[in-house]
Amino acid sequence: MDRDINYLSYYKIITDKWYYILTAVALSAIGAFVFLKMAIPDYHSDASIKVDDNKSELSELISIRNIYDRSSKSESEKSILYSRNVLTKAIAALHYPVEFYTAGDYYRITSIYPQKPVDIYILRIPKGKIRNTLFQIEGINQKEYKLSYTLNDSRIIGRHTYGKKLNLNGFTFIVNAITSRHDKAYYFKINDLNNTLAQVTQSLIIDDNQNTNILNLHYTDPNPYFARDILNAILKEYQAYDKLQRSVSISQTSYYIDTLLKNMALVLQKSAERMQQFKTANQMLNMSSSGETLLQRLSALEAELQRLEIQSLLTMELQNNLKSNQELNNPNFNLQGVEDPQLTGLIQKYNFLLDQRTKDLTGAPAQSEVIFQIDNELLSIKNAMINNINSQHIKNKKIHSHLSGQITTIRKSIETIPALESTFINLQSDYDVNQKVYNYLSEKKLEAHISTASVTSGAQIIDQAILGVKPIYPITASIYKDFTIAGFILGIVFIFAMRKLNPFLYEIESIEHNSDIPIIGSIRNHIGIQDNNRIISIESPASLFSESIRAMRANLDYLVDGKHSQVICITSEIAGEGKSFTSLNLAGTLCLINKKVLIIATDLRKSQLHKTFQMSKDKGLSSYLEGKLSLEALCATTKYNNLDFIPAGPVPNHPAELLHSDHMSHLLDTLKKKYDFIILDSAPVGLVSDSIPLMRMADINFFVLRYGKSRLSAATLPDRLAKDFNLRHMAIVLNAFKEDQQPKRYYNLSSNKQVYDRYYKLINHSS
Repeated sequence: MDRDINYLSYYKIITDKWYYILTAVALSAIGAFVFLKMAIPDYHSDASIKVDDNKSELSELISIRNIYDRSSKSESEKSILYSRNVLTKAIAALHYPVEFYTAGDYYRITSIYPQKPVDIYILRIPKGKIRNTLFQIEGINQKEYKLSYTLNDSRIIGRHTYGKKLNLNGFTFIVNAITSRHDKAYYFKINDLNNTLAQVTQSLIIDDNQNTNILNLHYTDPNPYFARDILNAILKEYQAYDKLQRSVSISQTSYYIDTLLKNMALVLQKSAERMQQFKTANQMLNMSSSGETLLQRLSALEAELQRLEIQSLLTMELQNNLKSNQELNNPNFNLQGVEDPQLTGLIQKYNFLLDQRTKDLTGAPAQSEVIFQIDNELLSIKNAMINNINSQHIKNKKIHSHLSGQITTIRKSIETIPALESTFINLQSDYDVNQKVYNYLSEKKLEAHISTASVTSGAQIIDQAILGVKPIYPITASIYKDFTIAGFILGIVFIFAMRKLNPFLYEIESIEHNSDIPIIGSIRNHIGIQDNNRIISIESPASLFSESIRAMRANLDYLVDGKHSQVICITSEIAGEGKSFTSLNLAGTLCLINKKVLIIATDLRKSQLHKTFQMSKDKGLSSYLEGKLSLEALCATTKYNNLDFIPAGPVPNHPAELLHSDHMSHLLDTLKKKYDFIILDSAPVGLVSDSIPLMRMADINFFVLRYGKSRLSAATLPDRLAKDFNLRHMAIVLNAFKEDQQPKRYYNLSSNKQVYDRYYKLINHSS
């Protein structure tokens, strides 16, 4: 139940200060408007690409377990897309070493890529960390322009000529011309590759569709054109990178064949020169038919022998690469020059696993289980290829021996023919063999070029990036909503912060939250200074102030309990809260309804009420209580009808003891027979204890709280006094509260009569 009451109390605190919240929301709306004007919008662009997923057939050929999934492949391809190699080339492809800006609304600098309003040629960029200098340029005429920038918090402005080399802040460049409007100021910044790379890496987001090999690329940037172009450039560079990786091994074989072909071209040229020199020297035109037959057979056998040796060289090159590939990180092996079907299949399997291992290393450590299994498969296939090559070498040696024997037999036959013709046959045979080998190598080179040309990227662009038309941030409706919610929350926080940090009473809710004592009335803030020299309720009965006193007088009827005479004790926590002012004006309004009223200045220490009635305090209450003055001489008549007054008298030595004496209680009992209301203007209860005996003698106790003067802790004091001293009919009087601070409940005090009764029954029961 207590928690419910607290919640309701908090709700009331908030609703009573609704204008704080409304102000905070209004200010937040203004802030949202300014933010929307100042904020630089962000645009979004998307693209998608399908990566190569060809793995099932080769995996089945070598019985590889299915340890590769699409997620690991997608992660490896993401790493390639994020790589410095791909992103650097994509940035370079935009051909935008200088970025240009214009000043928009509210001095907001906005990028105008891809526009190039100024023709600038960069000669030198400072080494190390580049200076992020923003230059401002403005045309003066067809020959000159003005250039300015900030250096060490100083603005440097210069007048320069088009086409002249400039050295500014470490940069060397030439401004050739302003190709756009000369009367408009432009800004430009020389791009730093590292900064641009960091920006692109941070803004680029790549995700994949679940269970697919499609990657989605997203890019957000204040410039929609840059967002679109950089995504498309990344896609193209990724395809180029993938194609390059696929053609590395073919390029290596092509280079090796080119080397052999160049050497063979020299050999062929020398062979042709020797044969031509021999024919010219011996004037030999044709040979005999038998010699021509031997020449054809010899050329064919030697050409076959040379082809076998070249094939052996190519397989030996492959074997050397396999043996040197200890770390399993060399480029893929190619099939050029490999004619054995079994070895071809092994190379294909090996290439697939090696490529897969390279990609998996981007997402897994080298010691992981996946890499370990791939390494075992690679080692097994490599050993199989080495064994296959060794077998081919043995086989080729046998074929080589057989061909060499046949060639030896033919050469012996050639020795039986005339020496001149025999020499010519050998020369012609060497030439024919070299020619056939040269042709064979040329065919292999052509095959390598065709293979290189046929290599395509395994990545396929699904969707190109398009230009973003609407900004994704800030969204007007969302910004206003967020600022409104923030303003609402800040308004509530401000309300409770004011209550927490403010030590004085400025709000009725603070009293109602900290005290259960009812509020009997609220005295309006009177125009001018509150003083005790006037009784305003009598002198200005038609004022709003007097009306508030009359409202308190009306609520007083519900506390009198039907008694003929009532003693009202009025006190406060400290001096200056208006207890004497309240005593005077309450007495004045009671007099206006023909009630006989007596005011007693019971503050025996610092009472100032005698000044209101222009009396002396040489004799008064203290004199009577000390036995120095009779009762008949104690009461003084004032100039106001029905209002009498007893001054405090001289300051006694023991005021608290005098007020607690039987003389004081006897005095009140005697005076009750003569007056309808006796008002005791007592001392502040927070400073001295003089008022405690008076409050216990009184029928009604009023505790005065003043706007901006009383502290928050004072609101809890009436509860403590009522409970600690079993006081009757304790009520709170609000003094000098503003019109908008009037309480809501004291006007209906009659409906709260049961609340009073229950409260004071609880006090009596606890006592």
